[in-house]
Amino acid sequence: MLKEALALEQRPTNQGRDARLPALLGETYIQLGKDKAAEPYLNGAIALYRASNAQARGLLAPLRLLGDVQRRRGDYPAATKHYRDAYNLARVQFPSAPQVLLRDADNLTSVLLEQKQIKQAEQVWRDTAAHVKRNKGRAATLAECLKSLALLRLASGNEAGYRDACRELTAFADSPLRAAIWAWSLAPHKADDLQPILTMARKSLGDSNNASDRALLGALLHRAGNSREALKYLQSSSKQPSIWQSCFLALAYRALDEKGKADEHLQAAFRTTTAHWRARLVCELLCREAGKG
Repeated sequence: MLKEALALEQRPTNQGRDARLPALLGETYIQLGKDKAAEPYLNGAIALYRASNAQARGLLAPLRLLGDVQRRRGDYPAATKHYRDAYNLARVQFPSAPQVLLRDADNLTSVLLEQKQIKQAEQVWRDTAAHVKRNKGRAATLAECLKSLALLRLASGNEAGYRDACRELTAFADSPLRAAIWAWSLAPHKADDLQPILTMARKSLGDSNNASDRALLGALLHRAGNSREALKYLQSSSKQPSIWQSCFLALAYRALDEKGKADEHLQAAFRTTTAHWRARLVCELLCREAGKG
């Protein structure tokens, strides 16, 4: 049906072509798992939108979709171009809803990291945080920006920048305590004093049945030198533990000289793949640490 509609739209007797049709056809092919068939339609839709209005609202979707197609086939430079175009367009189109920009910042960061362009990825999140502040975005949106910025700075070895971003993160996060635990657990030698955080964490999370909260407390206990106690909170009944759980279980078992169990959880962390770049980077940093010694 969509092909027939597109053919009618392209007839010489027609006064113009509607970019929505090839965009919709491209999206349909993607949903059918046919990326190769989708690509020319997405390119066509982008060209039509740009010919009529470079900032057309409908342009954002085909830019994102084309970036997705190119990322899946490993063409990261091309995906970077279209994700960056989508990011810049979203920044213009949604000033009153800066949270929309996070999706495009995530997409762009994912392909920049595939190309080892960590400084460029950091710049994306500096720009995004500034955009959120300038447009008075929600505190939770700014916290997401700061968490991404902190992680990228940690990965690049920027100790002072990591500490600065983490301090600001705890000021804007929905849960300052959880943000502080996350920051301290990832890089204890680069964060602030542990003892007050550990005291609050035991009080607030010690009796929690929430797996994420228990995993945070377990990570913090391991960093405090209580690896045996940490296992109680890190171990989960879930058949699919999170990357965070697997990595800190590996670290805890390695601290207890149980190399076999440490290696088992290290492998589980690598198997727990996720599309989100932040989880992959956390995995890389913690698994690198767990593999030492």
